[in-house]
Amino acid sequence: MSSSTDDRDWIARVEALREQGAINDEEEATLVRHLSERRAGLEQSMAALVPEYRRRLAADGQTAADDWVAAQARGLGEADARATRELLDGMGIALP
Repeated sequence: MSSSTDDRDWIARVEALREQGAINDEEEATLVRHLSERRAGLEQSMAALVPEYRRRLAADGQTAADDWVAAQARGLGEADARATRELLDGMGIALP
């Protein structure tokens, strides 16, 4: 799946929340901005892992390097989810 397809998917989900009355226009704009910033930050963080992954690949082998990068990605994803949940909670938005 391409990045532009991913972008359209989450933007459509935010728009659907507004259309359903779960969020207003201002909250929609805040969510779109937040999600765009978080996505850019995640992409930058993942790119920053490449040199260490390559080092681990050469030193420790693919399985160990893959395990390491998977753990790093999981941590980044969990931090991203916490930040988004904090934003939603702060906005008083309860999602299913």
